Amino acid sequence: MGGITLKSQEEVWDLIQNNYESDSLVYKKMPYDDEENLFIDVLAMVNSPYLGAKYIAVGIEEKSPVEKDILGISPDQEQICSSYKQMIEQYITPHVDIEYSKVQYNDKLIAVLKILNNANALYTMRSAYKRLNSNSLFVRKGTVNIRVSFTEIQELLQLKQENVSSSQTVTPIFEKVQLKVNVWKEEIGEILARTLIRHSDIDESVYLSTFINSKQISIMETSEKEPIFVLLGDAGDGKSTFLKQIYIDTFENGLKIIPFYVSLNTYAGEDIKVFVEKGNTYLPEIQAENFLFLFDEFDQVTNKDQLSRKLLQFMAHYKGAKFCIASRSNNYSHNFSNATLLQLSPLRARDIEKYAEKKLGNRSKLFLANIVERHYMDFVKNPFNLKHLINYFISNSQLPESRSLIIEDVIRGSITTELSRCEADLSYRGTYNIDGIYRHLQKLSLVMELLQQNYISSSLLQQIIPNKEERYLIKQLSIIRKNFLKSEENFQFIHNNYNEHLCADVLKNIELSKLVTLFSIDELEEENINPSWANVIAFLHNLRLSPDLNDYLLGKRQILPTFAG
Repeated sequence: MGGITLKSQEEVWDLIQNNYESDSLVYKKMPYDDEENLFIDVLAMVNSPYLGAKYIAVGIEEKSPVEKDILGISPDQEQICSSYKQMIEQYITPHVDIEYSKVQYNDKLIAVLKILNNANALYTMRSAYKRLNSNSLFVRKGTVNIRVSFTEIQELLQLKQENVSSSQTVTPIFEKVQLKVNVWKEEIGEILARTLIRHSDIDESVYLSTFINSKQISIMETSEKEPIFVLLGDAGDGKSTFLKQIYIDTFENGLKIIPFYVSLNTYAGEDIKVFVEKGNTYLPEIQAENFLFLFDEFDQVTNKDQLSRKLLQFMAHYKGAKFCIASRSNNYSHNFSNATLLQLSPLRARDIEKYAEKKLGNRSKLFLANIVERHYMDFVKNPFNLKHLINYFISNSQLPESRSLIIEDVIRGSITTELSRCEADLSYRGTYNIDGIYRHLQKLSLVMELLQQNYISSSLLQQIIPNKEERYLIKQLSIIRKNFLKSEENFQFIHNNYNEHLCADVLKNIELSKLVTLFSIDELEEENINPSWANVIAFLHNLRLSPDLNDYLLGKRQILPTFAG
């Protein structure tokens, strides 16, 4: 072949950049030294249950799933590769539909065989070739070619035909979804099992961070009943990973639901359909009830009102489809009034254990022992906190005995990150420093503790911090979450320990007599410390330099909680 179309060239580039060896892709450093191995590779791929296109790319060495060497081939070697199509047609039956292309990639010549339309037959050798005869049956599993019996291959063929009958309408889409699935499987690895909770099910009578009496649901269960739903979460909660896992699950379920994943972090006001097609070239011009659009990072878009209007117009075009919009809770303000609000559930003990094993390997047992010993288990139910503690453990080989040591670091890190991000935000006009924002957080925490609640209303937040830009920045912090209650939007820290630590930091130098007055229940003479202040006192135990408070508590026979240090 002389040249190839731009579409084919882009397809080869995507194949090289975003995929690794599998049951549908073989990389070869150089042409086959024995055509017998070529026939085995082809037979193994065409007999596998996978329905999409399969590829053999020559001139590439895969060193790992994420590392490839583009070696290229010589013109003479390309001539050898160009003969493969004819040889396959000569020796393999029934007919295998093959396209051959050569393309320049980074100034290197790559040869690619693309195998199509291999869904309905059992493929064998038409005539013997060396050790191969008509009884030589192979199937590819992962990156390995396996010789199988006639019975086993018939079972695989039946599975293949079942896939065809259930996916006839989406076969053109299948291979393009497969490419993205391959990349994401490698990217996210083993995902933590996560479920969802409807905001309408959260009990307002308990602490807002506690999902008591709430029913956990699946996103598929939701999509069956609700056309539009919004997935809310905090920074580090795993919203993007969760959406990508949904994409993978729908593919592995036979594409009964066709997913379209769209990251909005580069959206610049263009037509939504045009924007969606950039990352989903298989978007058809039809209306289908089995479409699921997953719009990620809504919070990254500056003009959310404009985007909301355009998304609603797009939704009207694809009537019957389902739509999920993921956003940090801080940045969402009921932009879709007809949407159901969902929240990712906290991590369970097994989720925490599996994530630690994934990140720490054999050291995870020591990490988990530290978690239990230092009473961190409730703290790491939040993914943001878990990731930070694991990073701390990697650097220090153990966890701090006091939460104060790590919480202070997390708070200031959150402020630093948000100040950096806001420098490029045109809606932000402040010149505020870390200490200034930290003092505002101290004010908020003190008010929360004085009110004996772990949240603060939007109206009260405005009174405490009247400056609009400062208030805006605080709302965006990764340690702050927004809750959508029936009465009014409220803000809280992602864990009560943050406001308890900040409040203790405010009070650490206060005169003892004033502290005692603040903490005491006037009606009681002995053991009169108000239990609702117990956690703040526990943090004071670590932050206050003078031992006078501890001496007072020991004299009163009060016992400090152990979790803070």
